[in-house]
Amino acid sequence: MAMNGGFLLLLQLAGINLSCATVFRLYGLKPGGAVYARGKRRVFPIALSLSALALALLLSVQFLITDSPDLLRSSRTQRAVTVIENVVDGDPYVSLVESEVRFTRASISDQNTLLSTVYVQPRKGQNISASSTSRRLTKEIQNQLLAEGFNVTPLVSVTVLEPPE
Repeated sequence: MAMNGGFLLLLQLAGINLSCATVFRLYGLKPGGAVYARGKRRVFPIALSLSALALALLLSVQFLITDSPDLLRSSRTQRAVTVIENVVDGDPYVSLVESEVRFTRASISDQNTLLSTVYVQPRKGQNISASSTSRRLTKEIQNQLLAEGFNVTPLVSVTVLEPPE
């Protein structure tokens, strides 16, 4: 957890440094000006290049080199929600009520676990078996998450809710 936190801190500092330098330059803060008289003109392009290089390197480590979802949890969570919505929207018998997706703690059985809770209700005029629909949707969602290339163990719970009559 400390390593992931440190990495995210470096990534944020590199982004802040690059954006602040750009904004300061756009608003007229230049070396040798009235506000900052001791600056050297060649330092800004060098510092800007180093900041951009550091940001690009950190982003490439996050998105290209890392296979585990430790540094990509929030974006993978959003992608998983989209996959679940697509699977349920494609089902002619049920409608999606709510879905919640999150990663469990990192040290569970040496696996990356994606925990999903999905609530659906039958479409109007559909008489369905809650248990068979739950099992069918659970398998469809798990298979789709694995087919999408998630490097996780998807644990999915589908609950079929019955509206009042």
